[in-house]
Amino acid sequence: MVEQMTSVGREQEGESVMLYSAQLHLVNGQHQLLVTDAESGHTDVIPVTKKAVSRLPTYLGMLKKAAK
Repeated sequence: MVEQMTSVGREQEGESVMLYSAQLHLVNGQHQLLVTDAESGHTDVIPVTKKAVSRLPTYLGMLKKAAK
């Protein structure tokens, strides 16, 4: 089950190019973060605690604030 999906890109001549994508999965009651490098296709699977998952809105808010 995918709970959250985001991607990070960069602009190149007015177009967005995806660099990485991240998906948060719930597998057998455990959260896993899958981060894929779009260029190489390599995917890292990282176990994530429930506490960290609950803090994702805070982390995303910090990133948005820093980007301004």
